[in-house]
Amino acid sequence: MNPYLLTLTFLMLMSLLTSSEVVRFSQNSLGNHLHKQYQENLATSDTLKAYVGYDNFRLRKSDNEDVAVEEEIEKPPPKPSTSIPRPASLEFNCARPPNNSRLNFYLLLNTQVPPSLYEATARLMRNVYGNAYFFSPNAEYRILDALIALKEETKEFVYPDEMSKLDLGDPELQAIFYSMLKGSEECPSLLNFITFDKVKYHENKKVNLMFADPVVIESLINHHPTTESILKMRQTVWEEINDQEEHRLERTADECKGREILKKELAAEFRQILFDSGLDFKTYDKIFDYSLGKMGTILFIEDPLTGFIQREKYN
Repeated sequence: MNPYLLTLTFLMLMSLLTSSEVVRFSQNSLGNHLHKQYQENLATSDTLKAYVGYDNFRLRKSDNEDVAVEEEIEKPPPKPSTSIPRPASLEFNCARPPNNSRLNFYLLLNTQVPPSLYEATARLMRNVYGNAYFFSPNAEYRILDALIALKEETKEFVYPDEMSKLDLGDPELQAIFYSMLKGSEECPSLLNFITFDKVKYHENKKVNLMFADPVVIESLINHHPTTESILKMRQTVWEEINDQEEHRLERTADECKGREILKKELAAEFRQILFDSGLDFKTYDKIFDYSLGKMGTILFIEDPLTGFIQREKYN
């Protein structure tokens, strides 16, 4: 072969090989550059993560690579709480006593009337109005019989003052009942002692011992010495409750009594008084509620000068 042609062929082959290596080198360099850029972006992303919520990690340089890596930070242990749990309020309001602190006329008019409830209501009327100028002998029984006869008209009543709309069929009796409902400075309104709650809850069938007016308790117990002992015991319980409420933020939860404990203690002391008086406490367990109850729907405001009580509906 001609030496000239041989040399030319060899140079062309070397040129092709060199071009291939250049292309391969360029591709490798581009890949290295992209990989490095990816690692830098990853480190930047991790840095952002550390600022936007990954507060339990920090960034550091690895030992072998010029990239950022995550390193978990040991958090300091939480500081022990130094606060002492305080007892919660018993949440009662004497100006808004439970509705069942009064005799429920709904039971009297719209259920099978127990003779004891009928007699207790008659005693209540007699005890409060027996000496009033407008009251006449046996008016309590005549009024109760007239109300029971009209019970169909009372089924949708919500408040006891709605009974003033009833026609008792006797002008004299109507005037007596109106005077009882209205009340005056000389004698309180019957509405202070009665409610008209449909029996949705078990407590609506009972009278709340802690909030009931003394005249209501006397009418239900019908034994004055026992009533006096019950009222004295109740006053002691109220002093304990009021003292606890006044100083509860200064005491621990273990130093105060909750509603359930107070309820059990009141029931035990009440039953002991009845037992000592020779009365059957099982009978009165069906009549009285020993809890603090829940705030009622009527707000009672007493005039400190006259003692006259004004009622406001509180829904």
